Amino acid sequence: MLISVPVAFDKNALKVTFLDVGQGDSVLVELPDKRKILIDGGGIAVHRSPFTVHSFDIGRRVVAPYLYDRGIRHIDYLVLTHPHPDHVGGLVHIVKEFSIGEVWTNGYKSEYPLYIEFRETLKQKGIRHRVLWAGSDSGLSPENGYQIYILHPHKEFTVYPERGEFSAQNNLSLVIKVVYKNTSFLFTGDIEEEAEAHLIQLGKWVKSNVIKVPHHGGKTSSTEGLLYAVSPQIAVVHAGKNNPFGHPNPAVIERYRRYGVKLYRTDMDGAVRITSDGRKFETLTYEDVTMVPVIRHYAILDELKNIKRLMMRVIIPISGVF
Repeated sequence: MLISVPVAFDKNALKVTFLDVGQGDSVLVELPDKRKILIDGGGIAVHRSPFTVHSFDIGRRVVAPYLYDRGIRHIDYLVLTHPHPDHVGGLVHIVKEFSIGEVWTNGYKSEYPLYIEFRETLKQKGIRHRVLWAGSDSGLSPENGYQIYILHPHKEFTVYPERGEFSAQNNLSLVIKVVYKNTSFLFTGDIEEEAEAHLIQLGKWVKSNVIKVPHHGGKTSSTEGLLYAVSPQIAVVHAGKNNPFGHPNPAVIERYRRYGVKLYRTDMDGAVRITSDGRKFETLTYEDVTMVPVIRHYAILDELKNIKRLMMRVIIPISGVF
C-alpha cells in the first residue's frame, strides 16, 4: 500500500506565500534550490478612529516578521513590479534591514517619497539593481530545476489609457512566470486591460496553473481574454478588508467562478501558501490554522478541530497576517 506524502514535506518543493498586507501586494517565492524571491512589499497602512489617525509600516510590522519566522535573513531577488506606494512602501524597511542579492524593477521612475527612499537606500547599500523587460534573462539557469520568464512589459510597449497616469503605471508592471516541472505561477502586478490585451498575444507562454489576480481584482483587469489565455486552476487576490475601492469587484469574482477557478482572497482567507512538488499543489490559508472558540454543545468537535489546526501550525507555520 502506497502512502501519499504531503507536498509540504518535500524538501525540493516550490513554496509561494501570498502575504496578507492589507490593500497591497507581497509574495514570497521559495524556490526548490532554497533561493528566495520577494515580489513587492505592501505599503503604509493608515488606521482612522473617531479620535486618532495613525499609520504603520507593513514592511516592518508584517513582511519582516514573517521572514524572520521562516528563518529568512537574505533575499536573493527582490522584485518591485511598479513603484506605487502599496507595492514599494514595505520594501523600504526590507532593503534597510535584510541582506539583498539584487533588485529587479521595470525601470519606471516615480516621484513618490517612498520610492525615492527605496532608490536611495539601494544606492547607499550598493545593492545591484537590474531593469528587466519582456524576454530579459533572469540569470537563473534551467539547470536549477525551474524556469523564470519575464513576460511584460516589452520595451516598445506604451499605453495612454483614459484613466490617466496612475493607470498607465499599473500597465507597466513587471509580469513574471515561474515554472517548476509541470506546474506554473503567473505574477501580474497591477496590470489592467490594456496590458492584458498585449500579454495574451504570447499565447501558450501565458498559460499558468496559478495566477496572482491583477490589480487587486479591480474592474479594469482580469478580462475574459486573459482568463481564457491563462486558464488557471487557482487564483489569489490581494485586497484589504473593507477597502475603499471595492476590491475585488463582484463582476471579476463572478468571472473567475464561471471559469471554474478556485479563488482565494487575503481579505477573507488571510495569508495563502501554495506548495508544489512540480506535479500537484497543496494550499494552506491562515484561516486553516486559526483556533476557533469552543462552543459548549460542540466542545469535543471544536477541540478536535483546534488540535488539527495546531498540528498544521507546527508542521507548516504560516503567519504574515494584517
